[in-house]
Amino acid sequence: MHLTGTMTVNKDGRLEIGGITATKLVNDYGTPLLVYDEELILEKIAAFQAALAEYPGESQLIYASKAFLCRGLAAMLRKEGLALDIVSEGELARARAGNFPPEKMFFHGNNKSPAEIKKAIEEGAGRFIVDNACEARLLADISEQYEQEVACQLRVTPGIDANTHDYIKTGQKTSKFGVGIATGQAEELALWLEEQEQLNFMGLHSHIGSQIYESSTFKELIWSMAQFMLELRQKHGLKIKEINLGGGIGAPQRAEDSQVNIKNLVTEVGSELAATCKRADYPLPRLLLEPGRAIVGEAGTSLYTIGSVKRVNNSKNYVAVDGGMTDNIRPALYDANYEGFLANRCQADDDFLATVVGKCCESGDVLIKDLELPEPKAGDILTIPASGAYTYSMASNYNGIPRPAVLLVNSGQAEVLIEREKVSELYRLDTLPARFQD
Repeated sequence: MHLTGTMTVNKDGRLEIGGITATKLVNDYGTPLLVYDEELILEKIAAFQAALAEYPGESQLIYASKAFLCRGLAAMLRKEGLALDIVSEGELARARAGNFPPEKMFFHGNNKSPAEIKKAIEEGAGRFIVDNACEARLLADISEQYEQEVACQLRVTPGIDANTHDYIKTGQKTSKFGVGIATGQAEELALWLEEQEQLNFMGLHSHIGSQIYESSTFKELIWSMAQFMLELRQKHGLKIKEINLGGGIGAPQRAEDSQVNIKNLVTEVGSELAATCKRADYPLPRLLLEPGRAIVGEAGTSLYTIGSVKRVNNSKNYVAVDGGMTDNIRPALYDANYEGFLANRCQADDDFLATVVGKCCESGDVLIKDLELPEPKAGDILTIPASGAYTYSMASNYNGIPRPAVLLVNSGQAEVLIEREKVSELYRLDTLPARFQD
């Protein structure tokens, strides 16, 4: 049983999160329900900040908002001193609605539209992460129209094939993101950016993928980035002021998964960069990290109500819940593995082997395969811990299913971060042509 943060099992065998039983949360707010443990989020943030403080130069912790973002979380991150990684005008607007300062936003994406670039410039976004030559020219042209200097970093592809699922690899030579170091494209574009008067070229960015647990992979990344940084100075006299290592630090989803020691990993990476700069007599660049999943992944718990229990044969049983791929598409999309248990009967014997499925009309709507549970019955509360990253962010209305409510819990108090979507809101953008209104 994967218990994270403040999760405990009380004397009655019921799950508690943030000092509140899951049964009470379900009774008060319904299901499906995504519950975030505020104490654990703050603990993860503190671990990253403490590790970055060991780096002898300047540093900045940036939250990757694609993992999960809402107004309340944006306000919490602002209070804790984080910057924010955004990838669209929508994420920009949501963060601003939470009073997040635009100057601490880093605008990512491999195909930013002219409208998005203009909006981000008008709002005062702190950095643009330039993905390619087409975007670089577009950013230069638009910033010239606004007659103001725009700060940017260049996303480079280091050619590192991280040990993770193909769909979440982003650092290999053939990645759709960034420009390659080995091809010479990164060098050419870095020099072009440096020459543009309206652009303030600050440094380099790279992100090699997600769910990476080995510190050796990040050391390989820092070595590759540092070597490129030194080559730019040696060949062109160009000095890099910022090194952004992206995110991708693994967050366990099951008890058997590895747990990354955040402090050790980040400290090792920072020490490697500092030692390289010292040997080369290079001014220490500002070190930036962009974790998302590693901050909110384990802090989020999904709660469902079991409906039907179907026995197919001696080896196959299905347990259906009132959510599924509409609120967590990750198992269907790239085989994400979770574990689960019954929140209302945590201490009962696991004597029933089940495949947990959702209510969508898809055979692929499977949340967990081969899960051992106590004999389930309708009304039981199925818990999927460590499901706080990329669940609500990727939620859909397939089959006309509303998106779930999201809560924040701490010290016996529950607060609504996102209201449960209403059925009437599913067609709020529909129009009914006059000829069909009879």
